[in-house]
Amino acid sequence: MQTDNQAMTEVALSLAMAFFALMILAMVSMSVKPELDTQQIVAAESTSSPTVPSHAKTEIQQEDSIIIYYQGRYLDPQLKTVDLEHLAAAPRTIVAFEPNLPLDEVLAVREKISVSNLLITELDEAWLSRLANEKSQ
Repeated sequence: MQTDNQAMTEVALSLAMAFFALMILAMVSMSVKPELDTQQIVAAESTSSPTVPSHAKTEIQQEDSIIIYYQGRYLDPQLKTVDLEHLAAAPRTIVAFEPNLPLDEVLAVREKISVSNLLITELDEAWLSRLANEKSQ
């Protein structure tokens, strides 16, 4: 009887250690920022048409619709307000967010845009500085 209790204690202890190890692995993996598989939109201040960096996985097409979500506002590449109720029909819609935007806000924005083919990406430093300059003017 004594050995049965010791065996059960050993099994319980080993399971607890295994769950602890899995918890540590999960916490470490959540702290690592994954590489984006989607494209990042880059534009110079002098041009209104976005370009794609060479490492992007998806090319921007002429008929794509681009929406920028920045500080609660929906903007087009020319930084004019976009009406989500009257979006133009496009084969794909690309929504670009601030990199530090909370996931729940990203999901809420995604729900508001009702299109069939939606791609999500982050704004890069060029866009963020352009938006900050536009806001300060």
